[in-house]
Amino acid sequence: EATELPADQVIAGSVISLWWKCLPCGHEWHAVGGSRIRGSGCPACAGRVVTKKNNLAVNYPELAREYSPRNSVPAHEVVAGTHQKLWWKCSRCDHEWRAACDSRSKQGTGCPACAGQVVTDKNNLAVRYPELAKEYSVKNELLPSQIVAGSHKKVFWRCSSCSHEWRASPD
Repeated sequence: EATELPADQVIAGSVISLWWKCLPCGHEWHAVGGSRIRGSGCPACAGRVVTKKNNLAVNYPELAREYSPRNSVPAHEVVAGTHQKLWWKCSRCDHEWRAACDSRSKQGTGCPACAGQVVTDKNNLAVRYPELAKEYSVKNELLPSQIVAGSHKKVFWRCSSCSHEWRASPD
C-alpha cells in the first residue's frame, strides 16, 4: 500500500512506497522513493501500463479495426507500442496472424497474406490461376494449393502440349 506524505517529509532514497503523479500525462502510480532517484519515471509515459491516452484504440484506430477478437483483452486495454505479439484480422482478406503491436504501429507492417508472404485459400496458385496450375509438375514437393500465386520460388512446370519440363517461378 502506498503512503501519502508531503514531499518535505520524504527522505531521498526512501524504501517506502509513495504515490506519484506525472505532470506531462497526469498518470498516478506508486513507487518507492529510491527507485525514483535512480531514474525510474512514469510507467504510462514509458509504455509499461495502459491509459486512456496511450492505448491502441485511441492512438491507432485503423489498426484497432484489425485487432482480432482472439486476443484476451480489448484494444483499449493494450499499450499502443507494445512489443507483445497479438492477433490481427485483415480487413481486406480476413486472414488472421500474430504480430508484435509495435511492428504494425511503428513499422507499418500489414497483412502477410495480402503481401504474398503466406499461403491462404484465396491467394494460392490453384485458386488464382487454375489453368496455369494444370501445368504445375508432380515433381514439386508442394501442391499448387500450397504455394502463393506470385511466389518467386522456382518450381517445376510440365507443358500440357509437349510434356517438356522446366523450372520457373509462378510470378
